[in-house]
Amino acid sequence: MEWDLVMIDAPKGYFAKASGRMATIFSTAVMARDRKGSGVTHVFLHDVDQKVEKIYTEEFLWR
Repeated sequence: MEWDLVMIDAPKGYFAKASGRMATIFSTAVMARDRKGSGVTHVFLHDVDQKVEKIYTEEFLWR
């Protein structure tokens, strides 16, 4: 399925035992890049304050 808009707001990542959003960020980037139809996929990432989530965002979504 192709999406015009994806909002990432889970899973939790704001405390030490939380899994964070790394897998969600990566999966969203793969789906957006694999789009076959016309248009683009816009990604909104909510509350990206964890260091590793910022790194994943820069690596996979800012290209």
